[in-house]
Amino acid sequence: MPDPGAGSDPAADGVRGAAGRAVAEAAALTLAWHVVLVAAAYGLPPLSPSWFPDLGATVVNLAAAVVPVAVVVRRGWGDRPWLRTAWPRRPLLLVPVLAVALSYAAPGIEGGAGVLLSSAVLFLVLGASEELQSRGVVQEVLAPLRPRPRVLCVGVLFGLGHVLSAVAFGRPVDDTVAQVVSTTAFGAGFAALRLHTVALWPLALLHGLDDWCQVNSPGAAPWWWQLAVAVGYAAAAWELTRPHALAAPPDRRWPRMSR
Repeated sequence: MPDPGAGSDPAADGVRGAAGRAVAEAAALTLAWHVVLVAAAYGLPPLSPSWFPDLGATVVNLAAAVVPVAVVVRRGWGDRPWLRTAWPRRPLLLVPVLAVALSYAAPGIEGGAGVLLSSAVLFLVLGASEELQSRGVVQEVLAPLRPRPRVLCVGVLFGLGHVLSAVAFGRPVDDTVAQVVSTTAFGAGFAALRLHTVALWPLALLHGLDDWCQVNSPGAAPWWWQLAVAVGYAAAAWELTRPHALAAPPDRRWPRMSR
């Protein structure tokens, strides 16, 4: 009778098991962040004073940020390089991201000073909350995965999370599909960038700037530009996770990071 265990590789099985548990945990954390977001949005009273029209949305995003902050505190991740590094290791990689964000403001920016300042605070908080959750905690949890699957998983979870928000807030199906595609590519691209830049906070600032420019521009960007941006982020995620790209020699300040 053949040995049922013949041909099995305990080490490989252990790696696969660790990867599976990491994906499940990352999915659970993504769900938890959105549950808190939706609960806060529906549970808190309307907050929209004239001096801060976006106060309610800002508080909601601060509430959601409790999830990744709690994980960081519980696991003692406060000393992680991605959390304590302020200046990116390879800042030039972020120039195209800045250009894309500013492209949404090409038609102009609409709104009074108070409205623009209010939305700036909102999107600064939103960018920090989403990046700390996705490219911070979720990406760290997925460390057992190799770089490319990890980046892909971060992107997919980030995109699918927007399905939960769309359902909770009653967004149209066609808008939801387009948003899932764009946010999946965006999430994967940012995850790949974090492997190289190490620092999380510049990504949070660029994330907030991107949203601020889109919301305060006179209208939505043309569909072909949104598609081009999504393709660009997907291509960047692929290129930045090629073995030769990840094998760049470290400098003395930032060791080469694969997580």
